[in-house]
Amino acid sequence: MKLTREFFVDEFRQVDNETLLQRIVANRLSDVAREAAAFVLAERGVVGEQLERDLVGAAKSSIRTSSVTNQCDHCGASVALGAVHDEGQKFCNTICLERARLDEIGIEIPGNAVRDHARSMRFAPCPRCGVRDNTVEAPATYTVVSYLTGARSDSGTAICCRRCGARHARGAAIVCALVGWWSLPGLFLTPAAIVQNLRESRRLDGHHEPTPELMLEARRALARRLLAERRGAASAAWSPRAPRRARAARDSADTPPQRSRDAGRRSPCR
Repeated sequence: MKLTREFFVDEFRQVDNETLLQRIVANRLSDVAREAAAFVLAERGVVGEQLERDLVGAAKSSIRTSSVTNQCDHCGASVALGAVHDEGQKFCNTICLERARLDEIGIEIPGNAVRDHARSMRFAPCPRCGVRDNTVEAPATYTVVSYLTGARSDSGTAICCRRCGARHARGAAIVCALVGWWSLPGLFLTPAAIVQNLRESRRLDGHHEPTPELMLEARRALARRLLAERRGAASAAWSPRAPRRARAARDSADTPPQRSRDAGRRSPCR
């Protein structure tokens, strides 16, 4: 049965605006369902700049949500021990905490600015080897480390050229092959991680535009710069002398001006 636009319109009319916005920013709706949700919001007067503001607010709210499980609120990894807590959320480490806050700020950055920055990153020197001839990308790596009672799987992204990325992915595959098998979960996780690393080492060939991974890193880089600017403006607005200056200005404003001694004297020329 093919679901039509009219079907989704009837369904979404029973849903409040906040839920509709959350469904849109989650990117889980089909094109037909997304169009129907926008139509229902337009019926309720949520269009244009107001729709954009509400979508930004819904996206930020989704980043600030916290699950009731023992999983990181950013990457979903298990945080049974050593969790980092911040403003009601839990993270597996400070890196995930920083990325979550950068992703929240990055929502405000226009897509064109992110794309331009990603393109400039592609043709910059490789941060690892310093070579400019190789295109810079954001390859992912997957590692599995087994211990007595289980296994831990991690994934990461590195900003580097394709050659360094392929070398990094092969190194991660070797780590999985050496220390990933020695537990029952590792027997299942390790083959998948090795295949993903080998596939990642070849995936970036032939790309002429920035990959989604590089776009994400570019957005975080711009968000980090925007955050530094905001912190600099806040620190410049407040300094140790600022309260003293404000108090002096307030006292001078409350004190009536004194009349000069010469103000009542008549000029000798008169």
